[in-house]
Amino acid sequence: KNMIHYINHSTEDVRNKILCRIHNTNHNRAPMFYMGPYAVLEHLGSGAFGSVYKVKKASGSHEEATTLAMKEIPLQHPAFGATNKERTQRIGDILNESNIIKEQLRHPNIVRYYKTFREQHKLYIVMQHIDGAPLSEHFSSLREKGLSFSEERIWKIFVQMV
Repeated sequence: KNMIHYINHSTEDVRNKILCRIHNTNHNRAPMFYMGPYAVLEHLGSGAFGSVYKVKKASGSHEEATTLAMKEIPLQHPAFGATNKERTQRIGDILNESNIIKEQLRHPNIVRYYKTFREQHKLYIVMQHIDGAPLSEHFSSLREKGLSFSEERIWKIFVQMV
């Protein structure tokens, strides 16, 4: 009853967010599109460098049943350089460094990296997907309620990040 009352008295924007979240929990729905060997299931967010998607390997690997995160970065981004020569050099550096990370950086508190590839003038970085709400959503939720994290909770979050 409380849920029905909440939905009926919510704004259209809130109702649309609820509907979107319900839709996103349907893991059997068809992919939005395919990029390389990955089925793109959901857009997770965008930032200064590009977008991040929830994906699954389309076929044939140990990653197949696992959801992954795939970061998409346009190769025309200014961080890659102004000229084709600069972009080619920086992209090569990124590919080399990402291979080193893949092979050598393994820690339970660090997101696991799987693959980097180029396709259609974009760079894609495939990594472990960590399910859950971003830290910023936790802060926003507490702020809306007029609450804040306890010092103990802040230290626990800090230790996980370090």
